[in-house]
Amino acid sequence: AAWEGVWQLLGRSEGYFKTDYRIEPVHYVDGLIDESPRLRVTAHHNHHLEDPAPGEPWHSFSFRLEAGGKTTVISGDVGDISDLEPLLPGADWLLMETGHHQVEKIAAYLREHFPNVRLCLYHHGRAMLADSAGQAAKGEAILGTPIVVAEEGLSLVIE
Repeated sequence: AAWEGVWQLLGRSEGYFKTDYRIEPVHYVDGLIDESPRLRVTAHHNHHLEDPAPGEPWHSFSFRLEAGGKTTVISGDVGDISDLEPLLPGADWLLMETGHHQVEKIAAYLREHFPNVRLCLYHHGRAMLADSAGQAAKGEAILGTPIVVAEEGLSLVIE
C-alpha cells in the first residue's frame, strides 16, 4: 500500500516521474538474494520496523556484499546495532547510517564484537550534521581506528 501511494504521488509530480526504466518493489527474505561470479549479496532482516505478524514478511533489511575478497555490510535504520550481528562476521567494512543511531554506540558495539571492521557513516542525523568532526573523533577514540564520514560525492574504495 505504501509503495502504491509513493508511485501515485510521484506520478502527479512535475514531469509525472517518467523514466526509461521500471522500478519494481522486491520482498526480500533472509539469505542469499543475488550471486554472480563477481558479487554475492545476502540479506538479513532487522527490527527497524515493527516485527511482522506471523506469516507476514519482514519489511526492513540490511545487506552483506562480498566481492573481490572483501566484505561490506550496508545498513540503514535498525532496531539496535546488534541486528547486524549475523552479517558482520569476517566483514571488512560497515556502512551505517547515523540518522537514528549514536556514533558512540555503533563504535562500542564494533569494538566489543567485531574490532577489525572499519566504519563508514552516512545518512547523518542531527548530532553528526552539527559536529561531524567531533562525532567522528568520539567514535575513533572508542574504535582506535579512523572512521570515514560520508559527504556528498564520496567514493569509497574497499581494498
